[in-house]
Amino acid sequence: MGGWLFLDWGPSLALRPVGAVELLARLAQRRSWQTLASDPAMLLALASLPAYDLVRPQDWAVLGATCGLIESLGSHEPNAHDRVAGSAA
Repeated sequence: MGGWLFLDWGPSLALRPVGAVELLARLAQRRSWQTLASDPAMLLALASLPAYDLVRPQDWAVLGATCGLIESLGSHEPNAHDRVAGSAA
């Protein structure tokens, strides 16, 4: 499995899908070595992978729930990842 997790702080734990257009823009913006040759096909391939914003509070108490949300990405449960922590899938 492969994909992207973009980390952010927020008031509550959430895992939100990032759309392909937004992901492509983020990847292009974060390309760190501007002098390297750019391969548009590779950038599109990377943007075809699943991507999520993982938002979490700055609180060690939510570490277990955060790990659970990340683990849900590898599950075969439909839409297990399209949720906020604590809500029903």
